[in-house]
Amino acid sequence: MFKLSDLFKYRECGGDLKQMPELEGRLNAIKDTSIRSMVLQMIDLTPSLRPTFDTILSTSRGDAFPESFYEFYHEYVHSIEELPSPSPFAIVSYPSASVPPSIASRPSNLTITSATEGTNTPTSAQPTTSVFSASSNVTTFFQGGTVPHPPQVLPGALEGKTDRREGNNKGTSLPRDADRRIDSIWAGFERVVPFLNQEIPDSAGLGQYDWSESRNGLSSSGFKVLNDILPVEVDIPNLPSTLPGVSNKNFRAASQDGTALIILSLICSNIRSCVLPSSKLKALDLLLFLSCYLTDEAKLDRLVPYIVDLAHDEAAIVRAAAVRSILQVVSLVSVITPANASIIPEYILFNTKHLASDRDLMVRCIYAQSLVSLAATGLRYLEICQAVKVHGAKRLGPGPASQDE
Repeated sequence: MFKLSDLFKYRECGGDLKQMPELEGRLNAIKDTSIRSMVLQMIDLTPSLRPTFDTILSTSRGDAFPESFYEFYHEYVHSIEELPSPSPFAIVSYPSASVPPSIASRPSNLTITSATEGTNTPTSAQPTTSVFSASSNVTTFFQGGTVPHPPQVLPGALEGKTDRREGNNKGTSLPRDADRRIDSIWAGFERVVPFLNQEIPDSAGLGQYDWSESRNGLSSSGFKVLNDILPVEVDIPNLPSTLPGVSNKNFRAASQDGTALIILSLICSNIRSCVLPSSKLKALDLLLFLSCYLTDEAKLDRLVPYIVDLAHDEAAIVRAAAVRSILQVVSLVSVITPANASIIPEYILFNTKHLASDRDLMVRCIYAQSLVSLAATGLRYLEICQAVKVHGAKRLGPGPASQDE
């Protein structure tokens, strides 16, 4: 909203937007009147007139913030971000009074730290948990100050590092909080789907397809589908394997940004911190399904970069799945902007060219099979942008369905 020079000028002119046409133009570019009004209140020079966060939430309900934000998303995101439950690899320590002398007298090389020294963990009479990892020292916290027993380290848990490209795990990777969050979103995604873009007026056609269809059923052209890499099928509990943008011809992309961006941000903020290949594959399935509820611009600007990054993953199965996911997402795009005209040759192909010499045969095969479709889609993008320059905005389509807007 502000550059540093604009901020000084804004204070000097007393917040008069008429003296700052550039800032006024940025505010007028906000199409939603409720959002524009909220922004004007938040940049008021008088501190007492700037609303608090609670005030904005209460006064903007139903306007700037949809009802689904209060009914579902707030509680859902909070539940995902809650502290994790105790790790199955945790070491449970007990007060020294309950430890038998034969166990308490065993030698140990652990560093003993009081419950309030170097940690925010409050002192408690309850047993506490200490979680260990291969990259950190093990420290047990408990009130009594005596280590009951040494930690039981899993075989291979402290050995070596992981080769990023080869996928040769010399040690055992323990799941992180990001893996747990992705697993939680994936397991309960059925609850999220009814609230996706619920607030968009023209979203009546979104998601209206037969949810009870067989997940493993094949059409008359089923054998051809099996021989190709498209359409990509996803594995999400209690949801059909075929993407809604593929199985339903009446299904269309969102015309404007909606609450689907909340779930997109939640997934993307965790996917790069995952260490388990299974969690990354689940995240790719979620991103593919979610792409059908995003605008075409959001698909290319906010979703594709995270999938492209997974093409450098250490696990071959993740790299292969990333290639198929990229191809599926770009094939769902029906409206292109001039800024994204060259996204396939200049960004996607440039950042995935290393897969042509990947040491895993499966990755090389899938990448080779995707090149023709990626090149054809890139050509369509360039052609449509040339049409935009001549005729205005034009919708991508295979034939007569393309029309000027």
